[in-house]
This record gives sequence, structure tokens and C-alpha cells, in this order.
Amino acid sequence: MSKDRAKRRSPTRRKPLFFVDNPNKMELRWLDELPRKRKQVAVHANPQHLEEIVAVASTMNQQKYTDNLSEVGDPTHVDTDALESAIAYYNDELAHPSVPSLSELDSGCQRFMFNNPAESIRLTIPFKVPFVNEDYAVVAMTDHPSCSCVLRSKQKHAAELEIIRTRWGASHLSGSIQWIAVGQKSIV
Repeated sequence: MSKDRAKRRSPTRRKPLFFVDNPNKMELRWLDELPRKRKQVAVHANPQHLEEIVAVASTMNQQKYTDNLSEVGDPTHVDTDALESAIAYYNDELAHPSVPSLSELDSGCQRFMFNNPAESIRLTIPFKVPFVNEDYAVVAMTDHPSCSCVLRSKQKHAAELEIIRTRWGASHLSGSIQWIAVGQKSIV
């Protein structure tokens, strides 16, 4: 960083800042770096002094802002109807969550074993309570790094998974499948 630039940004120097705001860009520049024509334009904001930043001028009436400061924290200015309405809305939202209930969810763990050099095996997962139709979601994974599983078919009462070897090694390979099924259950 050049000395001139470091000197310009030094916190010990107090220079007024000018904020340029237009729809295409926003910039904050030192007032003495602006062209003379631009310096004649007043800043449309409240003048403030924030640490090292001093606003140049203002065209806004500060009185309308300072008058309202006395209302902050005053309980007579709280809109109780709006507050009660918001509380009722959020209580209703909490009473009816959007996550599925446990009655719509089925999960489990099932062991598998490759006894021969087969490339894949199929496993049927029965559900405790059947789903209304086949429009449910099944997520399954295996804990063995040399295997992966895919969904082969879905029925209302069961899902069929296929475990596929991804690497060849030992002929006897075992692991387990963890699965979750979510959907609309039949009323039993």
C-alpha cells in the first residue's frame, strides 16, 4: 500500500465523508476528493458523528425523528391487537408442524450377506403398517464401503432393495442396511 493511500485512510485524520447513492452504484468517498460541483450537493440523510465518520450536511428535518424517540419502550404505544394476532398465528403454526408425524414414518435396519461371488443380492423390506399407495419415499444406505444399495421396486406393504458390490475382494461379505420410508399410511 502506498504511503499516500495509507495516510489518507489513517484513523487519526478526521475528514468528512460523502455518501453517493444512485440506482446503479453506491460509494463512500472523502469529501475533499470529490469534484467541486459534487460538493455543492447536500447529503439526504441525518447528519451523524460515528467514531471517525462525520456527515457533511442534511436536507432532512431531524425533529420528526427525535420526537418519536420518546415513544420507544413506552407501553402505551404498543399495538396490542397486532401483537396478539402475531402470537395466535405462531401458536397455530407450532400446533400444526409441517414435519411428518411418526405414524407416517417407518424405519429399520436389516443385515445382508454375500455368500457367493454374486454381483448383487435383493432384499425385501416389509413395513409395519402398509402405505396408502406407492407414492412414498424410501431412503436406504449400507454401512459397508464395498457395497451400495438402490431401490428396485415399491409396493404398499414392502420395498425391494438391491445391494450391489462396488469392489471385488472376499467372497463372504456382510453388512447392514439402514432405511427410512415416509408417506401416507393406511388406517388400520
